[in-house]
Amino acid sequence: MKKLDYVLGLVTLLLLTSSCKEEVFFNEAMPSDGEHLCCIPENLHGVYYFVSDSSLLFVSKNLVTTETTIKYKTTTKRVLESENCSLKDGGLHLTGRKECFPFEYITEDTLLVTISEIDTLFKFTPASKIIQRDNALFVNFNEENLGWITYIFEEQPDRTIEFSNISIPNKERIIKSLVKKYDKLIDANSDELYRIYPTDKEFNKILNSKYVRKQDELKLFNFEVNKIDY
Repeated sequence: MKKLDYVLGLVTLLLLTSSCKEEVFFNEAMPSDGEHLCCIPENLHGVYYFVSDSSLLFVSKNLVTTETTIKYKTTTKRVLESENCSLKDGGLHLTGRKECFPFEYITEDTLLVTISEIDTLFKFTPASKIIQRDNALFVNFNEENLGWITYIFEEQPDRTIEFSNISIPNKERIIKSLVKKYDKLIDANSDELYRIYPTDKEFNKILNSKYVRKQDELKLFNFEVNKIDY
């Protein structure tokens, strides 16, 4: 079952590396003139799906999680020969995991295993903040010793949420065209990065630039989460 373990590892890797590496950081959570929230507004609670791939997003008062599901085909012979997994309690059990993954028989000796992974995308910490301005939520994450990266979630009249990121090219001439104050940084890989210090006016200029790129849309299912309290 080494291949199954590989698939699980690949899922985790994809979740952790789903966004591009940022090379330009803000000096603080943005925007500086917005309202810092201590919880996610109740009108946004619910279950959403990404239009691009239909993966689910669960939004509650203090937490945002996503669920990824993959299906994997294997044989009972492989399971019985493996030291890493076993069939019990009506599911496939992997060493080191508490849960059993459900499966169904395709043929007498072939299984179709369903693997679901839950990943926390956001929870309130000193290094992860949400700032509200107008009808947009700015979700900020702090990269230690580098600065803040900012994503934008903007609710539309039909309750669809547009998800965008701010991705400024790692070029000094572009940085100079956007802000007056900035630092050059060196990361752990000896790459040169930038941390910028935008004024409110400069940040608004960035928001109206081509460096704010729409990534996806989130659509609400026709039911809501009554209580997901972590």
